[in-house]
Amino acid sequence: IRDDLVTGVQTCALPIYVENSNLNLTKPIYWKKGNNLVYLHPTTDGKIITVYGNIRPAEAQKIVFSLKR
Repeated sequence: IRDDLVTGVQTCALPIYVENSNLNLTKPIYWKKGNNLVYLHPTTDGKIITVYGNIRPAEAQKIVFSLKR
């Protein structure tokens, strides 16, 4: 993940997964696991994007939307 405002500087190294099953989700869900957030976001093409790390839900959502561009 890179910051659009700072060229060539890595801002985080979060595990991000794209899976072929949307688990029948119709909207994003998230929960805390220790200090980390597990954020699941279904896509319109039947996949699910998972973001995991020490971030807030709004940050995870921003990451997902940047991937969907």
